[in-house]
Amino acid sequence: MKRKHGGSSGLSHLFQQGSVSLTLLNSGDKNFLKGIKKLKSDFDESLPAVVHYLIVGDKPNDSIPLFARISLFKTIKEIRSKGCEICWSVVDPETDLA
Repeated sequence: MKRKHGGSSGLSHLFQQGSVSLTLLNSGDKNFLKGIKKLKSDFDESLPAVVHYLIVGDKPNDSIPLFARISLFKTIKEIRSKGCEICWSVVDPETDLA
């Protein structure tokens, strides 16, 4: 989840974090996976990965800035090429996310 403040750079960074995380999960690195299981005991590496970006807009109907959209669509291609599902949502700051 990322609040959309200050343009494209923060969102582009968020999108890259999802792609890099998926690369690490797919790497088969046993030490990395062991570390994930320590943080999240119910982690099941056999389940398919899904990357979901949640963007909190500054006001209702906020759109994603142009360069962030370009970064998002590039990241979508990368993630799908790795056999993963991806989705994203833009929500109003007043939305109850609990």
